[in-house]
Amino acid sequence: MMRASDQTRWLLSFADLILLLLAFFVLLHAQSINPDAVVESIGDAFSAEARPATVERRLVADEIFNPGEAVLRPEARATFVRFARDWARRRGTVSITSIGRAGDSARFDGWELAAARAAALGRLIRDAGMDPRAIEIVMPPSRGREGLGGQRLVLRFTPAR
Repeated sequence: MMRASDQTRWLLSFADLILLLLAFFVLLHAQSINPDAVVESIGDAFSAEARPATVERRLVADEIFNPGEAVLRPEARATFVRFARDWARRRGTVSITSIGRAGDSARFDGWELAAARAAALGRLIRDAGMDPRAIEIVMPPSRGREGLGGQRLVLRFTPAR
């Protein structure tokens, strides 16, 4: 009398044959691929291409603007003109983010002064040669006491790729 395990031994040999055939066809296919293209593809995947870094500056508005005005102090103006000319040559994008609100002044309330200061900085960058389409001014909404700590400006220059 034959046992059940004796009847299924042929399955093991058949599975071995199928795996050997699969390995043969994989090797056959591997020979048809250009090895130089494979090496180049792997090199591209693992190489680090040097990309210019994004430059970010965080500023307190009261330190670079005249008190209660949207006019840059002379030393800050000279610094920003120099940076803006350099950025304009690199042809990237500039994002000016105004966070919080400035203190009230005789001419403006805090929100108007914050907007005017962000716009003044954008105009200065534009006048230094930056493409106006590459300048973005962002004033995210602030809730509750978030905007009461004074205005902060974040300038982010992202070079063109």
